[in-house]
Amino acid sequence: MKNLTKQLGIIIFSLIILFVMAACIEDDGKDESSDGALGDTLNLSGKVYIENANPFVVTYEPYVGSDPLEVTEYDSGKKGYIGGKGNFEFSMEIPNNSLLDDFIGMGTEMDDMYLDIDITADTGTKTFTIASFKVSGGYTELSRVYNSRKVDLATAKMTVNSISAIYIYTTNDITVKAKGKTIEVEDMLDLPVDIISNNIDFTLKKGWNILKTSISGTITLADISDPSSASGSLTMSMTTADSSNLRWVLK
Repeated sequence: MKNLTKQLGIIIFSLIILFVMAACIEDDGKDESSDGALGDTLNLSGKVYIENANPFVVTYEPYVGSDPLEVTEYDSGKKGYIGGKGNFEFSMEIPNNSLLDDFIGMGTEMDDMYLDIDITADTGTKTFTIASFKVSGGYTELSRVYNSRKVDLATAKMTVNSISAIYIYTTNDITVKAKGKTIEVEDMLDLPVDIISNNIDFTLKKGWNILKTSISGTITLADISDPSSASGSLTMSMTTADSSNLRWVLK
């Protein structure tokens, strides 16, 4: 879970900054399982895309490179590749013990986002998290995401939806329950916009799991020239689930 808070913070920051950018523009200007449990071997594959984002829309185009790209998991050093036709392949079994963290750290990572966090697991349970991969060829990372947004300059509203997946290995089953809360981000971004986390109740099974997070909602600016006039909220959900609606995206 060590990458989760950082990842969510980047998503939230990017969404709101992109909205402010939109407001300043003139008018004329494979790894699937229904419950997220994957077993002892993590086999990842699928078509790779390049994300093209501007303040108005997000589009995806298939990556087609002339040479294969090497893909390396950050902490373990385990390697995979993206072939010349843009297909990603990666496989990893049980992580080395030296890479595993105490599962209690999960609660610490989630303190800023949830209330009454209740994590149940056997004594000695350990976890390991993969959020993204580093890639050769001038790219910085490969992540499992899907982003969309719609901007209406006439009403100064932006509807956003940002979904990401991370892969977690655990030595035993872990049940995670917590109550959602309103997370005020004004102090961080100087924008009076809230993030509301939904209640969570999911189980990470022994072995590899998919944990999917989505952030969505609509933000409005009363004055499109004044970011401090922003209002609205974003809703955050977290669950173990199939990630087939997401894409492998190079950045």
